Amino acid sequence: MSNVFEREVPARQADREATGSCTACIIESNRLAAEYLSSLLRQDSHIDVCLFDQFVNSGARVSPLIFCLDQADAALPLRASLKLLKLSYSHARCVVLDTENRNEYLSLLLDSEIHGVLTHANVKDWLLEAVRSVARGLLWVHPEFAHSISSQSSAVSEGIRSESLTRRESEISHLVTNHFSNKEISTLLEIEESTVKFHLSNILAKRNVSRREDLAASKISEGWRTLLLAGTGATNQVLRSLLR
Repeated sequence: MSNVFEREVPARQADREATGSCTACIIESNRLAAEYLSSLLRQDSHIDVCLFDQFVNSGARVSPLIFCLDQADAALPLRASLKLLKLSYSHARCVVLDTENRNEYLSLLLDSEIHGVLTHANVKDWLLEAVRSVARGLLWVHPEFAHSISSQSSAVSEGIRSESLTRRESEISHLVTNHFSNKEISTLLEIEESTVKFHLSNILAKRNVSRREDLAASKISEGWRTLLLAGTGATNQVLRSLLR
């Protein structure tokens, strides 16, 4: 009996799926972690493994394509990442890795926005099985996820510890965090540069910091930047939807 919960989902490239063949693309900000995940998947010769930045810049189009997205230290919020991936790779599937199970993942699984979910604690034992299942057109989740849903208590909101940002402030904060200049933000969001500066001063005050550099803790990867620019070149409305 299978040790996972699986549900059939629409699939493409039946010939590759029949043998379990697929391309797995690792989205991981930590290079050592990315190499570890790659080593786990390379145990199966039917799985072609690549790293995100290299794959995006190569312009390759393959199917089945499975993104293994690690949410620890992620460059973008999960829903923004999924929208951006779907925009550029409409038939790709996604397995999410995280430090813990979150209620959000259940609804994403049921809506087929993601196709598998794993915690870091069970990656070693189950990542390969999860990718194989998703390659066959199935949804995958470890049993502990289903058991933990009912027992999870609501986490204390981050907003309790710091004054929450408005939607516009959140958009600007996200772009500042990823090292976009005031002028670039003004262009992307179609607002005056003086308006950007006004919102930025409010953000700094709410976050109790004095410099924009204190917000920009990490730089978005070249892969994400490539997709972001390619995906939003036609309309800034797409960018705004990604940042919300």
